[in-house]
Amino acid sequence: MTYGAAALARTAEGQVVFVDDALPGERVVAELVKRKRRYLQARAAEVLAPSADRIEPPCPYVPECGGCQWQHASYEAQVAMKLQVLGETLRRAGASAPAAEAVPAADPFRYRIRGELHVLPPDPASGAGHRLGFNRRRTYEAVAVDDCLIHHPHITEAFDGICSALDAAGAGAMRAIRLTAHPTRRELLWHPVGGAAAPGLHGALVEALDPWLVQQDSITLEYDRGRIDGGAGTAMFRVDSESFVQVNHEQAHNLYGVALRYLGDRPGAVVEGYAGFGAMSALAGSRPDEAARPTRVTLVEENRAAATLARLHMRLHGVEGASVLAGRLEERLALLEPDEVDSVLIDPPRAGCAPEVVRELARLQPGRIVYVSCDPATLGRDLKALAAEGYVVAAQTMVDMFPQTYHVETVSLLQKG
Repeated sequence: MTYGAAALARTAEGQVVFVDDALPGERVVAELVKRKRRYLQARAAEVLAPSADRIEPPCPYVPECGGCQWQHASYEAQVAMKLQVLGETLRRAGASAPAAEAVPAADPFRYRIRGELHVLPPDPASGAGHRLGFNRRRTYEAVAVDDCLIHHPHITEAFDGICSALDAAGAGAMRAIRLTAHPTRRELLWHPVGGAAAPGLHGALVEALDPWLVQQDSITLEYDRGRIDGGAGTAMFRVDSESFVQVNHEQAHNLYGVALRYLGDRPGAVVEGYAGFGAMSALAGSRPDEAARPTRVTLVEENRAAATLARLHMRLHGVEGASVLAGRLEERLALLEPDEVDSVLIDPPRAGCAPEVVRELARLQPGRIVYVSCDPATLGRDLKALAAEGYVVAAQTMVDMFPQTYHVETVSLLQKG
């Protein structure tokens, strides 16, 4: 498998072919979809010799819908393929890391608490009203769906009500709707995407989605402290539709737990970059063992609304003396001195760290860096750059946040070599 939807094959002449819907070791009849100068894009039209890992995709929209790429593989095979893809991608990038541990999802379906769905207009010819949908595979065209097996039931069970509300009030100028669901109670946060919603849509949603509690500004997400750090009670965070959230709420507990474990029992002065609404710093700063808490916490977040939420969460969780700095990470790191930084937590976007961030980390020389990544390619690039500055990957864990898809989420612990 490659990092993406496709398995890798070659023609007799050595031409690279990326084949959707195929698995390693299979023999398939591949239908050519697109011809590029350096490779061919194809799909498996017929499987002649199936892999033992092949299963029948449970979703009726596969392969038309582009949301899932690996439903034709057993979940055990998906986890193994992600570990293989991670190791191969890092090797190709010139990065060195020990074999990653894997934390599979307890349930590989119905996990996404956030989704963004196209709003499809009514079809007068058929008499159908508004529909919701996702991108068709490898296109920006929309395909209508009535269900989605990787979204939380509190989202998918609301589809009919949302469509009824759209029929009653209209969509306005919005092209899509972003939904965030509470994982344990029927509470739904919505936000228009691509344009303003019709003025009466919120009222129509409230009426159509009884007994859901329909929110338009923000929603509270709770996390079980016992599953993260062995503490008691819950950690609560208020988020809005623009806040970055880990969409797999159940696996987020494991992700945060690994990050705190890698941070260690004596993290000293901690800087969290790309901090978002401050979840990891809030959890670290309120650990049940006070001696294991950071001596000082500094959060850096470019989005000012998220930085405001991070300040709220530091106060809510009693993280005293925490500083939240709004701005680009490389610019804020430049204002710090080496004696102000012992440990660094970073969770960059898919593009990874800016080169200036690596240079500033090299100057500050933190004893450990905990790097949360959602893209093996940019992770490999950044690990190689940090290795040149004397950092070694001491441990790595792949937490499967996105079952049925090719996306790979990792937590890496880097220490001075």
